[in-house]
Amino acid sequence: MAKKFDIIKMKRGKSLSEAAQNISSMDEETSQSIENLILEPRKGNVNNALVAINRDQTLSKSNKKILIDSLREQFADLFNFNNCPDDYETLKVELLFLSELTQVSFLLLGQRLMKIRDNELYRNDGYSDFKSFVTNEIKISRSTAYNYIDLVSVFGVQTFGHVDSPDPSKLIPLLSILKSGREEIPCEMIKSQFIEEARTKSARDIKEDAKQLKIKYGLLDTPEHTDPFDRAFNSLLNVFPSKLSALDKKKIRNYIKQLNSLLESK
Repeated sequence: MAKKFDIIKMKRGKSLSEAAQNISSMDEETSQSIENLILEPRKGNVNNALVAINRDQTLSKSNKKILIDSLREQFADLFNFNNCPDDYETLKVELLFLSELTQVSFLLLGQRLMKIRDNELYRNDGYSDFKSFVTNEIKISRSTAYNYIDLVSVFGVQTFGHVDSPDPSKLIPLLSILKSGREEIPCEMIKSQFIEEARTKSARDIKEDAKQLKIKYGLLDTPEHTDPFDRAFNSLLNVFPSKLSALDKKKIRNYIKQLNSLLESK
């Protein structure tokens, strides 16, 4: 049944209410779900409104976009790392809603993508693999989707979502290092260091620092134009364990003594 939306404007729902009032007609279910959301702004009602809007055959594609954009603008803050659902249908509704947001919201998207991937929930829609699900359902590239998932799985949701949290995009260059599985890489130390530096350093500087770490731990070939002394020194550093034994320290002192002799020679 088509219905003209009509509700008293409220502070929280003003924009959504105005958007709905400018649409000539919509299904009873859609109208009611929007009214419920404005009267009681909680995440469950956002999901109900999204489902109703998306399956409303009375609404044009452009009007659906107007309503969903209004939802994003006003109610995205109702989604957080502590209220990620478990069932596939709700996960899918939420990740589609979050897929056009930025900053912390894309990590919320990553959290929901990870749950769909890890539990193979994409099979509910007939997809044989996660890649096919992302390609057909989400308006982001596969590489972007995997970056979102890795940021959540590698750094943990506790790293983000608060006032002084780092810019997540700055930490992407570290992912291949922290996921490499190399025992000699001090992952926790690197994570702590770069989470702190991401608050003050530029993305360019962090990317360069990450590149040097990749060279140091053999994850990236040393560029041919690199000075031979730098190549030799990086190779030397790469063979040392993160925790030095007494014998290791003795050897290093001996190397330093030999280098000092070279510096003092004419």
